[in-house]
Amino acid sequence: EVMLECPSFEHQAGDTVSIICNNTEEEVKQLCSRLELANVWDKECSLAISSTTQKAKAKLPVWLPITSTLEMLFKHHLDIRAVPKKPLLRSLVEHTTVEEDKRKLVMLCSKEGGQEYMTRLGTLR
Repeated sequence: EVMLECPSFEHQAGDTVSIICNNTEEEVKQLCSRLELANVWDKECSLAISSTTQKAKAKLPVWLPITSTLEMLFKHHLDIRAVPKKPLLRSLVEHTTVEEDKRKLVMLCSKEGGQEYMTRLGTLR
């Protein structure tokens, strides 16, 4: 049983609480290196919903800071150990330059790739 006392904490029926542990320094550094973002890793950035989004009523999650650094976002606010969902894989396709990787991502996002997705990524849960 967990007791949570927060006098100024406003909540509504159906709200949930989750505990997200910080990602380790080593994991965050590996991610920075893999994404080749060292030159902007500690620079301040702003998060916003794209003006061209097709999603109705799109909004940032309330737990994400609007202004931060990539280092702070990846270390304290994002679960980099979570199994990537298909929408994330779809969004990576347009930023992938290696054609073989692009084909793999497209296949994993497709209906036909559902079994492959479950085999490769579903078992990581």
